[in-house]
Amino acid sequence: MNLSHLKKGFSHTFGQALGIILLQLLFASLGDSLMAVRYWDAIFCIILGLLVKSGKASPLLAIGLLSVTLNLFADPASGMFFCVWFSLIPCFVLIRRIESWKEVFGWGQWVGTLLALGVFSWLGEAIETFAGISAPFAFLIALGIGLIIGFQYTLFFFLTKLLHRRSPLPLGFAGALAYTLTEYWAPFPLPLNLALAFSWTPLLIQVTDLVGMVGTSFLIAVVSGALYEIVMNLRRGTLKQAAVSAGVLVLILAGQVAYGFYCLKKYTPDPDAPSLDIAMIQPMSPLKVRNSDTEIKEEAAKNLVELSKEVIEQASSPPDLLVWPEGAAPFAYRSPKFNPEYLAALKPFQAENPVPILVQDIEFRRIPGLDRIGYTSNATLIDGSGEIVDSYAKNLLLPFGEYLPGAKQLPFLKKIFPETRSIQAGPGPRLLKGPGGEIVPLICYEVLFPNYVRRFCNLGGNYMVNQTNDRWYGPKQQPRQHLAFAVFRAVENRLPLVRVTNSGISALIDARGIIEPDNQTPPLSRGILRGRIHPREGGSLYARFGDLLSALILTPLGLLLLFTHLRKQP
Repeated sequence: MNLSHLKKGFSHTFGQALGIILLQLLFASLGDSLMAVRYWDAIFCIILGLLVKSGKASPLLAIGLLSVTLNLFADPASGMFFCVWFSLIPCFVLIRRIESWKEVFGWGQWVGTLLALGVFSWLGEAIETFAGISAPFAFLIALGIGLIIGFQYTLFFFLTKLLHRRSPLPLGFAGALAYTLTEYWAPFPLPLNLALAFSWTPLLIQVTDLVGMVGTSFLIAVVSGALYEIVMNLRRGTLKQAAVSAGVLVLILAGQVAYGFYCLKKYTPDPDAPSLDIAMIQPMSPLKVRNSDTEIKEEAAKNLVELSKEVIEQASSPPDLLVWPEGAAPFAYRSPKFNPEYLAALKPFQAENPVPILVQDIEFRRIPGLDRIGYTSNATLIDGSGEIVDSYAKNLLLPFGEYLPGAKQLPFLKKIFPETRSIQAGPGPRLLKGPGGEIVPLICYEVLFPNYVRRFCNLGGNYMVNQTNDRWYGPKQQPRQHLAFAVFRAVENRLPLVRVTNSGISALIDARGIIEPDNQTPPLSRGILRGRIHPREGGSLYARFGDLLSALILTPLGLLLLFTHLRKQP
């Protein structure tokens, strides 16, 4: 193998690397984007392997693309969770083979960007639909976001190389620590998170009630590092070091599995314990309804009521709680004159079916310090008599969709993003006293933020309800990714979670993160779902302390290794 060719690294293969990035974006525009991306990436790995053998491509391209492909196969939308244990190994090989810091930064950014564009390949279409901008501009924004998210891998490559050069840690274990540090520090609302691969494997996610998703990613990264070190030490003939790495591997997997069995048994719902009968509707309501679209509103209102009647009639007795999703109806329960078509249909239904109902609506409010009216996105609980019990105003708003960052300082942004709404953030977390106990209401992507959710749950919630609208994302992998985060929130806080969506996937998740086959709906479908949950007093080590355990373990260790050995350099 020509080492001088390898030393040219990223700069030598820039054209080929850029071409693969553009192809990744192209694949993302095809049908079920994750399926397209992962299979095409796998095919390209084979093609690149053949080109490498003929000397027409750099081996580094194939190695980097292999890491991306393994990650995509492990994505929650794919379900091949075991691939995640091998996903970092090509990165470790790549880091070992590149030498200059320029190559480290270049290859790290390339792998991270490719991975981000694959995992979030629904982003361009969602931006186009949600913000109302042209497809080419949405394409460029998606590419820019991919570059930003991909920087996580640039830091991962950099820290791995630094720790390996200036500490006694073997490369695989230095890389495991470096990766977890970058995942912990990454401030993005769309993180590249290894732990998500275990979403549909309850046995392996129970540990998140101790260490959260970051800690679970650390365990995955260490397994990858141990596998890499075992292979490398066997090749070198250093059997003692291989045995040590194998011991680490067995210890982690055995501990994770044993704790998983313990928790699955401990948190299995008692069939004799009090339960709650939940009825949910998935209406496939239109995405954008203008105030002047009277016929569309009347049809949507009729659809909501018909589905609500159908789900109530499923059993001989009415449900304890009926839940509508986010985006079901653009109405304001407190303001009958605003889009009156919905209340005109809802009021007769309530008179005939006096059941508590949780809806997502808007509330008009006077903005403090300004002489104008704004509005909030609310989860509003209504009792059987039609009176409002309480409501929660959404706190974590979606940038460029529900509000426009920097709009005051940069007014021209309003012309670029004409469809962006101006929703006001709520005053803070607020439990709703509902049937069966205190409800933790989470609207849309608030469920993505573990620290916000755990602080909310610590107020004394007995179960969570996540109302969301995933119809913006089309027939792609986002609904399963969104659901995967909800699964982790249930385990982290040891509370059941009711997820109600406009277009799917709606689901009932128990405190173990398990979704029974009959307790979920298919994506992009109109339907109903009814089932039981067991409200309980939550609480776990993670719910109480958050990522403190991970921070106490990872950050001091990383800084100690870094600065101790930096001082030793001449």
